[in-house]
Amino acid sequence: MDLVPNETMGDLDIPTIPMSPSSIVLPAAAKYYELKNIHFNMMPSFHGLSFEDHLAHIRDIFNIVSNMALTGGVTEEHLMMIVFPNTLKDKAKTWLNFLRPGLLTSWMEVQNKFLEKFFTTQKTNALRDKIMQFS
Repeated sequence: MDLVPNETMGDLDIPTIPMSPSSIVLPAAAKYYELKNIHFNMMPSFHGLSFEDHLAHIRDIFNIVSNMALTGGVTEEHLMMIVFPNTLKDKAKTWLNFLRPGLLTSWMEVQNKFLEKFFTTQKTNALRDKIMQFS
């Protein structure tokens, strides 16, 4: 005789949330790194708007991280992965939250996924046109 679980249809309507819903997986050394208020005050914001400079945003994050203390085996790459989600707002934050949990395990993956989303073909073409007009 097969045992039937005691779940109701209503139980199946409740979403399950993974242990780590974040799309960014931090290395063990970085999981408990504590950002200070001063770090939050220095962070740039990126909203995902068409006129925002995504490359400048990444440079700004790097500039902040390069001035932060590295402790307990935490590297600059780890800090970039810690800081990055805190800089996203609105459309950009929604984009990150909808990525598959555990998808991104390195700063290079985070950066590439970000640029893939926000550095559109239109922006590439516009930059190419500016370069061509310059010469």
